[in-house]
Amino acid sequence: MLFVVKNNGNSDNSMLINFYDSFHELYLMSHNLSLLKILIRKEFLHYAC
Repeated sequence: MLFVVKNNGNSDNSMLINFYDSFHELYLMSHNLSLLKILIRKEFLHYAC
């Protein structure tokens, strides 16, 4: 994933950087949740068999 930050000289990129940081955290959290769901499903299937 690549974000290109365009700087117009006097513009402040901190808002975009903060947005990227929070988006990245959300992405990692959702990724971890999907991994957790897969692990739970595997455990459930393990106990069901």
